[in-house]
Parts: sequence; C-alpha cells; structure tokens
Amino acid sequence: MEGGKVIARRQVEEGIEVIEARLPVLCTATKESNKPRYATIRKKIASLKAEIPEITLADLPGSDTTKMGLKGSPTKVKATFTPKRSAGGVTITGNNPGEIACALISRLADAKIL
Repeated sequence: MEGGKVIARRQVEEGIEVIEARLPVLCTATKESNKPRYATIRKKIASLKAEIPEITLADLPGSDTTKMGLKGSPTKVKATFTPKRSAGGVTITGNNPGEIACALISRLADAKIL
C-alpha cells in the first residue's frame, strides 16, 4: 500500500502482472498463495548473521498498553508442557545395498505404508 492506492502482483500464464488500484479494494487469494516458501542456503546463512533489534515500549509512543502483555491478550493459556521424547528407531543392516533396500521395503509393507 502506498498512500491511497494498492499495488499488487498476480500470477498469470504469461508471468506476473502488476496491478495498481485506488482504495477501497477487494483482494482475493488462491490456494497456491498459501504454499510455504523454503529458504535457500544463502538465506539461511544470512539469517545467522542478521541482527534483530530489541523494541521497547519507549520505541512505541502512543501505544495502548491495555492491549499488551498477558493482561491485554484475548487468549488465556491454561497450561504448557514439553512432550516426552521417545527414541524409537530401527537400524537395517546388510551385506549390500540391494539387500538393505529389500529389507526396508519389507518393513514398510508390513507396516502398511507401501
């Protein structure tokens, strides 16, 4: 949004179309817009070096503090817990890759996964 207008991009058969409209605007979304985007290796490395600034209440002048923190939250958490970890795993060994693959397929078939 810029001032009183909206600039949007939409995917069409020929590529991406840029649309500009004045407010008020009705925007709709398709199923594809909800697919997660996975980070590239470069972005993951950059995120390790990124500095996240700390924002305090002094940085937010004119804020309504009655809508902040536990007292201002519309959600009330009754309890939290850490799930118990169970280390269940199977190691398949064999003399050659073909034998190991057959054993894996057999186990997956027995578990009705395949």
